[in-house]
Order: sequence, then C-alpha cells, then structure tokens
Amino acid sequence: MRLRLLSLLLALPLVALATSATATTLTFDGAFSQSYGDNVGDTPNVVLEYNTFNTAQLFTVYVSGYGNLTNALGHNSFNVSGEVVLRPDAGYSVTLNSFDVAAWQAPYNNQQVLVLDEDDNVLFDSGLITIPGSGSHLSFSPSITSASALRIQLVQYGNLALDNVSFSQAAVPEPGTAALLGLGLTGLAAVGRKRRSAR
Repeated sequence: MRLRLLSLLLALPLVALATSATATTLTFDGAFSQSYGDNVGDTPNVVLEYNTFNTAQLFTVYVSGYGNLTNALGHNSFNVSGEVVLRPDAGYSVTLNSFDVAAWQAPYNNQQVLVLDEDDNVLFDSGLITIPGSGSHLSFSPSITSASALRIQLVQYGNLALDNVSFSQAAVPEPGTAALLGLGLTGLAAVGRKRRSAR
C-alpha cells in the first residue's frame, strides 16, 4: 500500500510536466497590423514579427490573387524577400505545424521556402520548386519545435503569399524540476529493489 501511495505521489510531477500543446491558425482574416497574432487564442506565449528585407515595403493582406487562398499575407513589391517570425516567451517552445503558400496569379518557378531558427540554421528547405498560382496552393507541414524563434522565410515574398499558419506552444520544464523528478524516480526504484530483496 505504501509503495502505491509513493508511486502516486512521485507521478504527480509527471502530470504537471505533461503540458499539452495548444494550436493557433493565422488566417489573416482580421484587420492586419504588425502585432497581428501576438499572444492570441491557444498561444498566449508566442509573439509574431513580420519582417520585409526592403523596409520601404509593408505586408498587406490580399483578399484574392494568390492561388486559391483567401486573405493571404503578401506585400506590395515583387522580388523582395520577407519572413514571419514566431517567437515564444521564456519558458515556452513553439512548434510550426503547417502553412500554405501560393503565387500571384500564375505559377512561379525556382521559388524557395525556408524555416530558420534564431541563429540562421536552416530547419526546413523546400528546395527550388514551382509554387502554383491561380486556383491552387502548396501546403507544408514541417512540424518543427524550438525554444527560440522560428522564421518562415519566403525568398520572393512579393511573388508569394502565406496563409493558414498553424503553430502551437508548450511549456518547457525547468531543469530543476526535471532533476527532482529524476531523483524521485531513482528513489522509487531503490525502494522497489529493497522490498524485492527483503522477500
């Protein structure tokens, strides 16, 4: 009976650590601003950043024109790269589940979609591909997790648009909590061995 109670008490931290990830999907259907999608819905601990590499250009939501996407995020200049950054708060990680990309009105050849981390390490690379235009789009499901920022980069952002960005967050256990859990499990194993050897 004591062993069962001890097992239950030691398992409680596992339940506390098992924080399930919750998801948000950005559809760009609302009024767009540079803070669109920050700390919303099921991801209150993720901040979004929208960066164009030509600072004179701004992101714009296009109701149509990019494949079959509705309210897709593009900007008003062709051949200018840009990125959407998902940045988790301290103590959290962010997972990029999926996103859609389409081209402006006609297919665009030799395009590239990247996901990078904060240090410019490439975590996902589509390679040179043709992005469909009118009536279609491509969906990507990289399922990448990071405790620092994840950057979705469209190399020719004006030609391409982004939509339906699905991401989730999860709490990252503190090292001290994990160490205490390990110590407790070690103690439980020792008690079990001692009890078996006493028989």
